[in-house]
Amino acid sequence: MHLVPSWRRALRLGHRKQGLVKYNYSPGLPFDPIHRGGLCLPQVYCKRLRSGEVLFSDDVIFSKEKKSLFQLLVYLGAVEELDAARESVSRIEEISKGEICSSEVTYLIEDTRGKSIEATKDVSSAYRLATDEEFAQSSLCRGRPEPQYYDPLYLGKAVEGNKFVLVRPDRFIYAACDSMVDLEKVIPNAIDYLHG
Repeated sequence: MHLVPSWRRALRLGHRKQGLVKYNYSPGLPFDPIHRGGLCLPQVYCKRLRSGEVLFSDDVIFSKEKKSLFQLLVYLGAVEELDAARESVSRIEEISKGEICSSEVTYLIEDTRGKSIEATKDVSSAYRLATDEEFAQSSLCRGRPEPQYYDPLYLGKAVEGNKFVLVRPDRFIYAACDSMVDLEKVIPNAIDYLHG
């Protein structure tokens, strides 16, 4: 089997070759199927904007310091979008009746080229996608094999470019929306599910 390249690659990918886990919707399930809900949020490597420390995206999104059950991930193309995105979600606590905390929102920037962060004042809770080379050089990779077939854009492809991703604590997407208008429509249903 190791002599046939396509078989060798399939063996190395393991369960990843099947793609992401996605629930089939039935009435009453806790996700919005119209807005890409029910899909398992893929984990990627990311790094802090200022320090460059490499982390796993799950560790950032679901940090033990965070208290909200649902977490909001804002997926951006470039650091220049950060201030406008923060302004967009500034009312998230009001919209969610306190169930989603604005200080817990995670901002993940797709651009890995490392442009200047002077475009924004506040870089707290903002991260860039990290490449496989950056992960291989980090302390997280110590004692582990270097990643193979890693695609840093996998998360962006999974959410199909939607900017606002509401994630459940089990790492499944409740809804992924392209605009705050759509997110504002989805949040009441998520909150009803919490209190239902």
